[in-house]
Amino acid sequence: MLEAVSEAYLLVIFSLASLQAPCFEIWHRYVEGDLGMPTWVHRAAGLGEVCIVLLRTCGALTVFNCGSPPISSDGAARCASLALCLACILMGGALYTWPVIVGVPLGLVPGVLVLLASTWATLSLASAFLSPQEAAQWLTAAIICLVVGTASAGCLHVLGVAASPKKRHKD
Repeated sequence: MLEAVSEAYLLVIFSLASLQAPCFEIWHRYVEGDLGMPTWVHRAAGLGEVCIVLLRTCGALTVFNCGSPPISSDGAARCASLALCLACILMGGALYTWPVIVGVPLGLVPGVLVLLASTWATLSLASAFLSPQEAAQWLTAAIICLVVGTASAGCLHVLGVAASPKKRHKD
């Protein structure tokens, strides 16, 4: 049951967040505001979120038991695992952006909830349909992706590509 709730939550969150790719100006104005990242970062994140939705859909079809999914159960577990890796890259960026660039640590809450739900849903599928070794490899890859996402946001900030919204508006 918790797996189904997690999958539904993730599909809704990532479907909505993917709107920042085609509708960045609206997203910027009404949802997140100025996080200090350039527009192309948000558009790329939105495209990544579209990929996550497509990959998680395979897992959701398996969890919700919706007839025969388009791929095998182990294939759905691998799709969910890849979606977790992509989510970790994006949420890794959020782990740096909210407290360091924006200066609002409370902004981490949605990202942490997404990480928890994505990890729970993925591990549920992976433990049911993949070998323990393969599940551990996917989890290791997800942790590496989280570090890469955090480091990438940090690099954009240090290189001056991403600027603190407060500092940028003073210029």
